[in-house]
Amino acid sequence: MKNLITIFAAALIASSVASADTANVTVYGTFNADVEFDSKKDAADGTSDYGTKTRFGSHSTNFGIKGAEDIGSDLKGLFQIELDTNITKTELKTTFRNTMIGLGTPYGSFHIGNWDTPFKLLTSHMEPFYGAGTMETRSAMASIGGFSAAGFNLRQSNSVFYWSPKLYGFSAKVQYYTDPSTGSAPSPSLTSASLVYEEANITAGFAYEKHRQFRFGSNSTPYFSTTSTRVGNSSDTGLGATLGYKIADGTMVGASWNNLKVVSETPNNAEATLKRDAFFFAGTYRLSDITFRAGYGTMGKGSCTDETGAACSETKFGSASMLMAGASYSFSKRTDVYGVFAKVSNGDGAKYDFGSAFGPSVARGQDPQLIGLGLRHTF
Repeated sequence: MKNLITIFAAALIASSVASADTANVTVYGTFNADVEFDSKKDAADGTSDYGTKTRFGSHSTNFGIKGAEDIGSDLKGLFQIELDTNITKTELKTTFRNTMIGLGTPYGSFHIGNWDTPFKLLTSHMEPFYGAGTMETRSAMASIGGFSAAGFNLRQSNSVFYWSPKLYGFSAKVQYYTDPSTGSAPSPSLTSASLVYEEANITAGFAYEKHRQFRFGSNSTPYFSTTSTRVGNSSDTGLGATLGYKIADGTMVGASWNNLKVVSETPNNAEATLKRDAFFFAGTYRLSDITFRAGYGTMGKGSCTDETGAACSETKFGSASMLMAGASYSFSKRTDVYGVFAKVSNGDGAKYDFGSAFGPSVARGQDPQLIGLGLRHTF
């Protein structure tokens, strides 16, 4: 059934391109594949470690079409369809990436669909390795202790979103999501917003995101000190800021910070609260056709409180650091070959991993490490 849906989606895209006004339609995509030599060691349980394994990845590989039609009165009809693909497995997935239908006006554009939240997009200008796959820093930066249930690296479906026009260098994005299909349980909702300044070579911005009832009824681990407690209401908040400077084409420096706060309630309204800060620094330097790339992040262990009466120790969640360094060689504006070394050093309680990780999941305290060699082409 999934294969039939995939074939139908691909046929729909092809027929849309054929019948559309192609002057207003763009076909685009990214092919990005690598071979990685991965290892994990120093797990707190002493049993989850393993030596070097070889694996293949297809990172943020996608195919899509997008377009705009002038419909008069300073209005434009907007659309985008983007499909996830996996070229190492010759697989066209049924997963839709950034996909929407919208209306452009002189006062900004309005959309309905599935899209990266403003909080996630805030640091896209400073991703040293294309912001793709195992080299994506946003994934680790957007969780507490590496536990994804309260993550903030989201491409959110069932959303309405607004993008403002640029005014004196400033632009704003706002996104809202809810899902009424949860039956008698409270409906989850998300509100995300950002304000970004981009002028000349400077990028600076701030973002806010709020999740309500994302974890209602879930197992408490790791949000309470006792595993028998289940989450009642939940309310999670993310704050982020970024600053970047483009020195020249292919050369930049950037820094970002975020604070995540996770609040869980038991059915009798006792609260457990976790919060932590994270910082990330990145830079690229282009020398002819070679670009040197590096990034370093640190995620604090933070602090916690637990009203259930159980002891609460922030060391249960642990701090961590992430290092990545490498280089790429550009054959053209669209084709790069690259190499990367990356390592995450987890504290005893943390389980942070690389972005888009696959294979065995990271155990508490375990340190994943990899060397990757890849090829990337965009069109």
